[in-house]
Amino acid sequence: MKKLLSAFSITLLTLGSLSLNAQDRVLTFGLQFKPMLPVSFLNARTVSKTENNVTYSNNQQFGYNAGGMIRYGISDRFSIESGISYVQRNFNLKVDSLNNSFEANMDYRLIGYEIPVMGLVFIQLDNRVYMTAGMGGVIDLFPSDVFSEADRGDYVHETVRRSWIQGSVMANLGFEFRHKKHGIFYVGGSFHQPFDSFYLSKIGFYDSPLTENTLDIEGTYLTLDFRYYFPEPPMERKVRD
Repeated sequence: MKKLLSAFSITLLTLGSLSLNAQDRVLTFGLQFKPMLPVSFLNARTVSKTENNVTYSNNQQFGYNAGGMIRYGISDRFSIESGISYVQRNFNLKVDSLNNSFEANMDYRLIGYEIPVMGLVFIQLDNRVYMTAGMGGVIDLFPSDVFSEADRGDYVHETVRRSWIQGSVMANLGFEFRHKKHGIFYVGGSFHQPFDSFYLSKIGFYDSPLTENTLDIEGTYLTLDFRYYFPEPPMERKVRD
């Protein structure tokens, strides 16, 4: 994963060294919707443990990220972008006994919010088409813990926050079509990597206060990104008297 981020950083710097024609001193507001993909090669893959012939596995399902963005062009090559997003991660927790063929499933979701601060680099591919690469930090906010019961009622599950606030790094790559009257249409992808696991799942029997097993939940995810930025006029430079 570190190699992936390093390669993306080199690509970002390479694009920044090219002569571009991007948004200069423009403040742009936009909306985004990002379907979350449970990709197997990420840390978000299925996490499992086996103890006393019982296997506990936690599998990330499809989720989504939706919110608003603000982009400010600081030069003809670079922009800064921030905003706030609502994030829903969906999971399935499975308990499987190897001795008596017992199986229990628990579906649950984790709700959070993200505040990213991204640096963007643009390269012009056509008159209105641009390639966009970005990287930056994210403040992750988690409002609550989660409790759920198994479909058979034998097991219960509590997912506890490590902290209500954590940090992550995010990188994205995409393409956008710009029109002065109709705004900007963007399609791309993002990779979100937390600095540490953000939740701890505790699994136990319904009638027992003791925890049978625990699983660390990683917040890593990959998304498809769909964005729309409203058209905004350039910000006029103030002339001193």
